[in-house]
Amino acid sequence: MSTTTSAQKFIPIENDSKIKFAIKNFGLTVDGTFSGLTGTLTVNNESIEKSEIALSVNAASVNTENKARDKHLKNEDYFDVATHPLISFKSTKITKTTGLHKFVVVGNLTIKGITKPTEVVATITTKEGVKLIKGTFEVSRKTFKIGDRSMVLSDSVKLNVSISCKEVQP
Repeated sequence: MSTTTSAQKFIPIENDSKIKFAIKNFGLTVDGTFSGLTGTLTVNNESIEKSEIALSVNAASVNTENKARDKHLKNEDYFDVATHPLISFKSTKITKTTGLHKFVVVGNLTIKGITKPTEVVATITTKEGVKLIKGTFEVSRKTFKIGDRSMVLSDSVKLNVSISCKEVQP
């Protein structure tokens, strides 16, 4: 007798997914994005706690709409994309919280080879077979040694993710 689990595997839809960030620089907000999102969302329909999220984004794709700044952000003082080409997140725990479709996603965020636990309150919904994960959270740039020597950057970086995923057929 075999047992089957009710799990579905999804992958990001690059053109419908957005990874945005905002940070204060000289007191002014600088917005940017990352692209090149890859990974999987494995949804266990019987128990959301057994679901998993594993995503990576291309660190060299950083885009603030200022080519000189983007080039500077790719060097070793910031994202060091030559040595650490990916920024990744892997969930360790997903739990339902109060509110419609709201979950707490706890996982490990890795930037510049430094991995730190991170918690994201997210909504996970389904529309026409597409899973949509939306969440906002903040991280400390200094924790990940991003721009350590900068005296004009805020430590807090706000991230806003909107990830559309399509099912992968077995």
